Amino acid sequence: MVNENEVNAGHKTVEFKDPNHLDSWKEIAAYLNRNVRSVQRWEKTEGLPVHRHRHERACSVSARKREIDAWQKQRSHVSDEITAKQKELEILIERLRTVLLVKRMREALAIALEVHGPENLFASRPQDISVTAEGGLRVD
Repeated sequence: MVNENEVNAGHKTVEFKDPNHLDSWKEIAAYLNRNVRSVQRWEKTEGLPVHRHRHERACSVSARKREIDAWQKQRSHVSDEITAKQKELEILIERLRTVLLVKRMREALAIALEVHGPENLFASRPQDISVTAEGGLRVD
């Protein structure tokens, strides 16, 4: 492939491109299998290693594949840590839901005991009991 590193071979100009060097947003995006906007966002928000070359009017960008590979590896390591923490949180949430369910069941039993008294608690038919919008029980 060809690049700005020019070598004169008689009358012909031959350019050689370093295969480990990416010279534009398009090349960087293609290497990462993403679109240009995503890659530009990652540079700003996630520290994607991109080198800027300032010119009079604008600047060009480039990147090295090995730096991008290292960035991806570090990024996936952080992602694995987040996934592990997320699983811990999901387990904690499930435990809290169970505790909340037990608490609501105790409250429902207390209400049933209050309404019917302990001696009549099991005398009412199940179809006479309904759940209210607030999550409580109503005995008809």
